[in-house]
Amino acid sequence: MISENQKQIYNSFLYTSRKVKDKPCRLRQDFSSVDTTTELVLKKLDILFSRYQHIKYNDFFIAPYMVHSKDEYYDLSFFKTQRAIKCYSLYMAQKELADPDNESTITDCKQGCSFIYNFCKENSLTLAQYKTYTTGSVPIVLQHLKDHKINFYVLQGLEVHSLLQVTEPQIVNFVINDFYKIYTETKNNFIKSDKLKTVIRAAFKIIEEKLLQLTQTPI
Repeated sequence: MISENQKQIYNSFLYTSRKVKDKPCRLRQDFSSVDTTTELVLKKLDILFSRYQHIKYNDFFIAPYMVHSKDEYYDLSFFKTQRAIKCYSLYMAQKELADPDNESTITDCKQGCSFIYNFCKENSLTLAQYKTYTTGSVPIVLQHLKDHKINFYVLQGLEVHSLLQVTEPQIVNFVINDFYKIYTETKNNFIKSDKLKTVIRAAFKIIEEKLLQLTQTPI
């Protein structure tokens, strides 16, 4: 039997594989005739996504097309392989260094800013408190970066340079592989950007004001 999660996984795969080739897509509604192989693959993918909840379906299914070629076709079974996971890792690394003024990058950064606002709201934190908040010895911003809740451009907008200076480099590199290399490249891209730095700075100004209002003690 196909669960609702598995139906969403299948339709995300279907939509992505059609969209990447600029073809129309009709999402599947009836799963009563799904073959055994497809059912088993969906169950494995469901387990994968449940274990790594930061993975977005769309990113996972579009990754091989972005890493290799849009001319190829990757069937559902491909995505249960280690090669698919490798493609996802490579694709996410590519996205970190993407053109900062690309609309896709700006959209990802807006989502990251929204995530920070919601996290702070749920945990009664101001933006300043979020920047220094830690879980154990790991700054929460690095954990969120690792989980792809935010990206390096959002990190640049947060201006957490002082936090990084007092955090052990071994911890930083343990949490994020090649952190300092990516950090330097995205810092240069961020500074040179025409749109992104304005969008992020404006977003954080609004977020900071809203969070301060929420955390003020009523008189």
